[in-house]
Amino acid sequence: ERVANIARFLANELEIDEKQLEDLQKAAMLHEVGLLLTPENILQKSENKLTEYEKDFFIQYPVKGADLLLNCKGFDNCANIIRNLYENSDGTGTPRGLKRRYIPILSRVLAGADVFDTLIDEIEEFSLELFLKKLEKFSGTRLDPNIVALLEKYAVLHLGSDSYKVRGVGVH
Repeated sequence: ERVANIARFLANELEIDEKQLEDLQKAAMLHEVGLLLTPENILQKSENKLTEYEKDFFIQYPVKGADLLLNCKGFDNCANIIRNLYENSDGTGTPRGLKRRYIPILSRVLAGADVFDTLIDEIEEFSLELFLKKLEKFSGTRLDPNIVALLEKYAVLHLGSDSYKVRGVGVH
């Protein structure tokens, strides 16, 4: 649900139409459905303890989830958004190694929302400044720089800072 809320904000900023927004919302709510097909022992391990085989298995969960959703009537568009979840802006992602504008916009939005939500969970003592620094590291590599800029806006507007300065501009 958190990922869906972030994705909705990004879609509204990008002026995504209602039908696409509906598909994006479904995809955001179901983007981890492929984890149901991942063995429990892989899910329980920390990332640095996974073997290469297990890492490959884990990184394929969006594709497996998309394949599962293709079996459900009315979820084709949703499945296509999820399939490209791990495509990286720099072309190093999976499953097809798509780059920048070749990654569908809704997949780029979903990836941004997912990364944002993951980062929030990883930070033990929240600091907006630290959060924005971590988020900026994903710009141009994992995420579309335009999506990162919108995520920064979302962070400032929704993570509780009335007086924080972003790049020298006060936000109130």
